[in-house]
Amino acid sequence: MENILYEHDYAEERRIELEKADTSPSALVFDRAVDTGFFHAYSVAMQKLPKIINPVWKANYEYVRDICDHMAKKWGGKIRAEVRYDKWDAIIDLTLPFIEFGCPEELEQLKEIASRTDSVTFNPEGTGVRLHIFCYYFDDVASDDEKDEVFLDTITSRPALLKALLAEMESAGYDTSEYEERFSDALSE
Repeated sequence: MENILYEHDYAEERRIELEKADTSPSALVFDRAVDTGFFHAYSVAMQKLPKIINPVWKANYEYVRDICDHMAKKWGGKIRAEVRYDKWDAIIDLTLPFIEFGCPEELEQLKEIASRTDSVTFNPEGTGVRLHIFCYYFDDVASDDEKDEVFLDTITSRPALLKALLAEMESAGYDTSEYEERFSDALSE
């Protein structure tokens, strides 16, 4: 019997896809958001809203931190875990000489890490592997209306971005007249 092999290199397809995406109307809106400093300004404004620790997210973070600490100890790695009050989140960086989830217990740990956190990234680190784990930890105390107000204040102070968003909405077939009227002062700048 012969081995069954499946192999496909998607690098060229992905390059072409990214090239096309760079010229799409959505890419234009994103570029305008970056160029006008929207993401930074919005992040700064949202950081100012009051927050509280979410007890479920806190427990998940601590549980995953303990799993990662056990893995670091078992495999001779290192762990750095931090609750960040300046960014209102929590991260865990676990660096190991190698990583393998080869038995049911280890596979269960990987499932627990993935299900209790919001993002897990594997990256090469020197001659080993680094897991970067991101966790939500805080809840906004602000109402949805207050958050919407922050968003609208941030976007209306950037007319180029607002115009690009409206153009993208129009090209997608949306009637933008209500928004144009609502934001006429910002659009006239």
